[in-house]
Amino acid sequence: MLDEIFRLREQFTSRRLCTSADLITLGLRPRSDREFLPTNEPWILRNLTKKQFVRAEAVALKPEFIHGPDINVIGFGEVLLTRICWSSAPAVGIEDPTNICRGVWAGHRFDITTLARHQKETGDEDDWADVSEEIAEDIATIWRSNFGAD
Repeated sequence: MLDEIFRLREQFTSRRLCTSADLITLGLRPRSDREFLPTNEPWILRNLTKKQFVRAEAVALKPEFIHGPDINVIGFGEVLLTRICWSSAPAVGIEDPTNICRGVWAGHRFDITTLARHQKETGDEDDWADVSEEIAEDIATIWRSNFGAD
């Protein structure tokens, strides 16, 4: 299935008259930002409120799915969804073993940056926590509960 999605995206982007809007209409993301963002550096999603970060390689299904800050299939967007959702009612339509409707990051501030830039900005501060493994396990639990082990 993923190979088919990638093939479709390549086919449509190679056509002259295919615009970014056309790709979005088809449910495919355009690749326009990739040429401006370094793909040869590790990227992280930072919770600026709690001083926590998540590494791209911890949430990506395969290393080849990482293209700088853009991660195919499961990426930083899914991390945010598992952490910022807030509702007074339980999640409808999905198995929710992690209590996703009570997002522990709801209302917080975020950014996405390179790990090198983060280290340069924070220096020797020890108060930043890498929560990558915890979040990767939460995502795996949610997907396993809804789609099975494979």
